[in-house]
Amino acid sequence: MDEEVNNLLTPIYYNIENPSSFSSASKLYHIVNADGKKIGYHKIKRWLNAQDNYSLQKTPRRSFRRLRVYTTGIGNLMDVDLMQVSNLSQWNSGYNFILVAIDCFSRRLWMQPSKSKKGVDIAKAFEKILQTAKVDKIRSDVDGCFKSKVVQKLFKERGVRHFVTKNEIKANYAERVIQTIKNKFYRYFTKKRTYRYIDNLQKFVKSYNATPHRSLNYIAPNDVTPENEADVWVQQYLNKKKSPDKTSRPNTKNPQKLKTEADLKRKRRLQRRKSYKFKIGSLVRIAYTRHIFDRSYSQKWTDEIFKVVRRFKKTEHQDL
Repeated sequence: MDEEVNNLLTPIYYNIENPSSFSSASKLYHIVNADGKKIGYHKIKRWLNAQDNYSLQKTPRRSFRRLRVYTTGIGNLMDVDLMQVSNLSQWNSGYNFILVAIDCFSRRLWMQPSKSKKGVDIAKAFEKILQTAKVDKIRSDVDGCFKSKVVQKLFKERGVRHFVTKNEIKANYAERVIQTIKNKFYRYFTKKRTYRYIDNLQKFVKSYNATPHRSLNYIAPNDVTPENEADVWVQQYLNKKKSPDKTSRPNTKNPQKLKTEADLKRKRRLQRRKSYKFKIGSLVRIAYTRHIFDRSYSQKWTDEIFKVVRRFKKTEHQDL
């Protein structure tokens, strides 16, 4: 069965143009099962963990509550930012930056390379993007290249309103997709043993736009159209997920039941404390020490694989 799973997933995951290529387990799961191939999520997760290019760059998910960015529909608001790739320029024809633009409603992505941050070069990249992207407003951070006369002239000619954000999250949609694309890049580099991406840049874009997106209720950006625009808007902004606290809240009207529920919660808590995360014989990697300015796409785990032979309870030390 493992060989069958490997034969099925390998051509899907490693073909750059395919949706969910070099992506996460959940996105690969949705693509595979949408094609009628029934493979469980845990089997896909286990297969991905066995792939060096995935497990070495695996990013821990950290969630922070943020205010939502509301848009009225397709083309209403676009986030833009520059992806710095100067460390890869010698393998990619001297390109130091990639202009990244994403539609905040449909999550559709555009990318164009640029050799510098000069207004002329950035304007050329914008011109290529705006040939296919129809947009009313563009949001960016305070980077001077977006405020240059050449770029502003182009925006005026196209009837695009540009504004900058000065808060700490900046153009957050663009910054988040840059992290996703860089993760894909470095998984591709690990697999192919090369640092050249420029020949396949638009293939990465094509793959991203065809991949189901969690915030769109697992609809791909390519599938968001004027026909289903209203439904997608309702799904994004009106359909709120149920809070897990509401389902697990104790019944305060019945003291006896409250006591029982409290006891059960305490018991579950103690069981979780007693349980170990890894079993004896499990194969694991050890995390590298993280530094403040480490990039999210850098290798995070050791190349070596270790076997768990003994487990110990963590001792809580008290201050003297």
